[in-house]
Amino acid sequence: MNKLLYIILLFLANMLQAETFSDPMLSVIQREKGDWVFIDRDGREVYWRGFNVSGSTKHIEKGFKPFRTADDAEIALQHLKSKTGANIIRFLIAWEGVHPAVDRIDYGYLADVVSQIKIAIDKGFFVLVDYHQDLYSRHLFNADSWHTGNGAPAWIVPDDEYPKEYCGIVCVSWSQHNLTNEAVRLAFRRFWENAEVNTTKGVRYVQDEYIWQIQHVLRFIKDNLSSEEFGYIVGLDPFNEPVDGGMNGLTAEEWDNLRLWPFYQRVRAAMNETGWEARWVFAEPLVFWNTNAGLIAPATGGHHLWQSPGQGFVFNSHFYDAARMSWNLANVKNKTYVKSFQEITEEAKFLKMPAFVSEFGMWLHGQGSKDTNRMLQGLYQGLSTQVNGDGTRQAFNSPFISSTQWHWDYYYGNHKELQNYNPDKLMKTKDAWNDEDFSVVADWGTTYNVSQKIVERAYPRRIPGELKHFYFAEGGVPDAKGKLSHWASIKLNDQRWLENKPFVWLTWHGKPLSAGLELYLPGWFLEKPLVVITEESINIWDSELNQLSDIVISKEGQGARVSRASANENRMQFILITPAEYISNSKREQLQSQLNESVLQQMSPVSFD
Repeated sequence: MNKLLYIILLFLANMLQAETFSDPMLSVIQREKGDWVFIDRDGREVYWRGFNVSGSTKHIEKGFKPFRTADDAEIALQHLKSKTGANIIRFLIAWEGVHPAVDRIDYGYLADVVSQIKIAIDKGFFVLVDYHQDLYSRHLFNADSWHTGNGAPAWIVPDDEYPKEYCGIVCVSWSQHNLTNEAVRLAFRRFWENAEVNTTKGVRYVQDEYIWQIQHVLRFIKDNLSSEEFGYIVGLDPFNEPVDGGMNGLTAEEWDNLRLWPFYQRVRAAMNETGWEARWVFAEPLVFWNTNAGLIAPATGGHHLWQSPGQGFVFNSHFYDAARMSWNLANVKNKTYVKSFQEITEEAKFLKMPAFVSEFGMWLHGQGSKDTNRMLQGLYQGLSTQVNGDGTRQAFNSPFISSTQWHWDYYYGNHKELQNYNPDKLMKTKDAWNDEDFSVVADWGTTYNVSQKIVERAYPRRIPGELKHFYFAEGGVPDAKGKLSHWASIKLNDQRWLENKPFVWLTWHGKPLSAGLELYLPGWFLEKPLVVITEESINIWDSELNQLSDIVISKEGQGARVSRASANENRMQFILITPAEYISNSKREQLQSQLNESVLQQMSPVSFD
């Protein structure tokens, strides 16, 4: 009966949605292989790379905003844009900031939020608005607690309705509260079940209140952005890392269908009613769906939905290597994460929506199995790579997953926040929220906590046709012990090129469109003259020469944008870019010929053996 009712309700909801889901800037299509991708108004595929801004939203001292002031936002976002060329940010906001009391919306908070969003848009960032919570609410914790939470306001979790929070005799990390702290677990259950909450203005229902304040936020953002600015808002992530809190007799399949996705359908309806009908719900799965933590928190799996949710959703997963962040002592190696990210693309395909990964990363200064550089290189490899049958090469059809890394914290090393209002717990280092330590930047965004080559990356932005596969080789980033790992090379006719050298490789099926290719190159990659090889031409570029036959490389911040006009007919195209010194002049035509042959045979030249 539950399943039949769900399918009927979902059918009716889908009937109410518009037949086409697009706006002047973006829409979604399905490719022949079954993957769903974003396209722009010119018909080009759209891809994003960016960062979360930021964990500072978890702090009352920062006003529950990513940046304390508009001036801070200006400086931080300028650094982020100039250094990385990122084209999207996941912009965190807090339920507590929006809705501090029953029946009250803090429009001053929203005005500050919008002013910071405008700064981001002015710098060319697309913006994903994220309602961020961890452990549901800081108001579930007491002054002497080992950890704290963030998210819901105090009136949603009144003291007399919750037990005293307690993680357990042993509490190895803040995330354990999701499994062992009954106060936190009860709060999550009450949210998903839309339980009653007693307020100073009478009985309310938890999830109803959440949807109510979302409607006010959506209207305010849209009303206070110009139509052009609003075009840079890609959608809403309405609930960070959903935790069930105990399924009360439901299976994981039933919980997805009867708790999680009905909530997302409510959010979709709220967006349709407030002028966001052409923006996407970035719907996160149950946080445990693909965890590799083992028996402590076994993966609940995917492919659960009884019927496709319909248009207007993005499958928005996170990925952290919980096993290596705890008990797994095996080092990250080549292709370690390929299968994990393939699971994400397969789940998105099953749900009939694009895939997005809005959080991934690793603690800083790790060694061995927790080596930061190894893990981040492996994660970025997985985001753009699937492998062929024997695992030796990149698959010719490898979806590129757009993503935002956790995170870019402007205040890293300069925090001054009290944990749970306790004056004896002034937190001044790391990310100052439960001593998290993920920020890729320090010193007010001027220096890096991890290798520059990992943070500043090449990536495709617009593809005039269908992307087949992309690979960016950082060119030899050592681990904590100074050891270089083999990740990829170009291998053709048993000859290996560019092993442990930086290179960019992109293959696409070109189409005659009104706009062409856009590819970003990081600044450090431009320090030496480059050789640029396509299926038609071989060119040398240095900073004094911008025009290269049909290729234009123009400076953008500290990096550069590679542009190429779209094909005049449907055909395969490719581009290889690497420092010219790594391929001698006498070998370039040979390499071009072999690359053409490889692409013609639909075999990627990117080798992992």
